[in-house]
Amino acid sequence: MLAPGDDHGRFDQTRAARITGYVTDCIVGGSAHHAPPAHSGESCNCGATSPLDTDSHIDVVLTPADETISTRHVIVEVTPRIRELMRRQGIDWTTDALRTKLKHHWVEFEGWVFFDVDHLTGAVNTDPNDTNQPAHWRATVWELHPVTKVTVLSGSPTPPSTPLPSPISGQWEYQMISAADAMSLLNQTNSQGSQGWELASVVIDTSRPDKYIGFLKRKKP
Repeated sequence: MLAPGDDHGRFDQTRAARITGYVTDCIVGGSAHHAPPAHSGESCNCGATSPLDTDSHIDVVLTPADETISTRHVIVEVTPRIRELMRRQGIDWTTDALRTKLKHHWVEFEGWVFFDVDHLTGAVNTDPNDTNQPAHWRATVWELHPVTKVTVLSGSPTPPSTPLPSPISGQWEYQMISAADAMSLLNQTNSQGSQGWELASVVIDTSRPDKYIGFLKRKKP
């Protein structure tokens, strides 16, 4: 999701996905990112302004070092309807509860892939020259929205001890790349993309200098 470049049509909005990252904040949705005089609500929730009737925006980055770099942020969202389903199971997914539980933790999220056109001018991938308002506050308008599962991890994810297995059908091949920083890893991924490789997952191993590890896959010729 953090790969640079125009990402219209990059993913399939009929698919679910799982991502892992470091949570920098969780706030009430609407215009909160742009510091308005007051929370103005969201069109997807009919302009509602009550926190219970508004999405929770969760800011996720690839590494804690990216917390202050807004153009490396990805947004995932908990909706009021999912929040209510969780409440019926005795689980508190209010924005305040999620902030307390998730902020400054490594978290795995599952949910539905969504291209949020309401924020095209706020993302570097769809407004690369930052010529429109608001100013950039995220990397991409692709989100997990709604989030359906949240798992707090005990620490930063580590690479698997064994290579990724090939599917039984034998239709895919895999390779591993690594880099010292996130942008270098993304640049390697883009270079490999011309050969049909796509990024399947990223993990961080702080015990090694090239701590950003990417697993690429492509269909066998």
